Amino acid sequence: MNAPASPLAFDKIVGTGNDFLFFDLRERPLSEFTRLSRGELAIRAADRHNGVGADGVVFVERNEGEPALKWDFFNSDGSQAAMCGNALRCMGLWAREWLRSETVRFLTARGPIDVSHVEGEFHAELAFLRLEPREIAYSTDGRGHRAVLIDTGVPHVVVELDSVDNVKARAADVSALRFHPEIGEGGANVTFFERRGPVELRTITFERGVEDFTLSCGTGVLAAAAVGLGISSAAPPGQAREARLETPGGELRVRFETRSGKVVLIGPATHVCAGRLAEEILR
Repeated sequence: MNAPASPLAFDKIVGTGNDFLFFDLRERPLSEFTRLSRGELAIRAADRHNGVGADGVVFVERNEGEPALKWDFFNSDGSQAAMCGNALRCMGLWAREWLRSETVRFLTARGPIDVSHVEGEFHAELAFLRLEPREIAYSTDGRGHRAVLIDTGVPHVVVELDSVDNVKARAADVSALRFHPEIGEGGANVTFFERRGPVELRTITFERGVEDFTLSCGTGVLAAAAVGLGISSAAPPGQAREARLETPGGELRVRFETRSGKVVLIGPATHVCAGRLAEEILR
């Protein structure tokens, strides 16, 4: 027998294998649906066995100022995150379906974001990014290694490899870097990449909050592209550069508009399903 459905509706949207649940709280606050906190609801709804299943959860609300919308993002473990690159693109699809708009501006914890629909893809502009990569040292099995720490909305430690085919076996690297002593509270995501050409990279990210490798990570793609192409906000302005990045969930592109300082994440998003949470999940 199916559990009775609550009035709390959701949309599930996927961006290159990175999946998210969107809850529309523009008209009614979450407290009218459940006594659970947002983090608690994120844990239950994102559970892949007893919930809908997702890497992250987005609560969309009205904003009192400009822009008129804001979001509140939570990882599947209930932790709050300032930003999520793939969820930005998925927000563009949500706005296209619910607001009937090809562009949307909304407020995140890192600042306002503009997302636009262009020829079947979603372009997320991150004008606030200040790319300041720096090397850090770490060791595994008694040997020293170097990695690059960079903030692309959330912190990433980036490691270049000859191949990412067997990256899931590199538990020692993840363990050494996830909570590296030079990183603040909460630690960092760990992103590995390999070069396939001058502007072609393969990448995979171990995401904090999910605590596993995911099929795609937008901020991880941004981090790998910046490190792989040697992009830094401290460098003098030059011509725009674009990288193509293959993730386990599909291809993304990153364009660095060095004159304007904008970084644009480009790729597809797909609406998978819509529904209402069962009352049991909200208790």
